[in-house]
Amino acid sequence: MLTFMHWLETGSLLEHKEAEEKLGLGSDFGLDVEDYLIGVCFMSNELPRYVVNQVTAGNYDCPKKVLKFLTDLHAAFRMLNLRNDFLRKKFDGMKYDLRKVEEVYYDVKIRGLTPNGEPIGDLEIKKPKDNL
Repeated sequence: MLTFMHWLETGSLLEHKEAEEKLGLGSDFGLDVEDYLIGVCFMSNELPRYVVNQVTAGNYDCPKKVLKFLTDLHAAFRMLNLRNDFLRKKFDGMKYDLRKVEEVYYDVKIRGLTPNGEPIGDLEIKKPKDNL
C-alpha cells in the first residue's frame, strides 16, 4: 500500500531506503529486500484497476503513464534471477497486469481519445452546442 500511495503522489517508485524510513524502521530492524520487492509486485496488481477507473472518469492520459511505468518495472524485474518461490509467482503475475494496462491503452488509442477527453481523427463526434 505504501508503494502505491507513493506512486500516486509522485509518479515514481518508492525506493527501499525510503520505504524503511516511512515505516519507521531503524538500523536495528530493517525491511527485507524480498519483502520490499513483494510489496512492489502487489502495487502492480492495483494499477490495472486504477487505470480502468481513471479512464472511466475521463482521464485518457493515465494509461500511457501507467504503461510506461509498468513496462520499466517489469523490465527491471526481468533482470533479477528469481528462484521458483512466492516472489517469482508475483513477478509472473505482473506480466498479466501489464497486459491489462496495454489493452486499456490501446483501446483508448484506437478510439482516438485525447488526454482532455475529446475524440480526434476519423472518429470525431461533434458535440451539441449548448443553447442555454
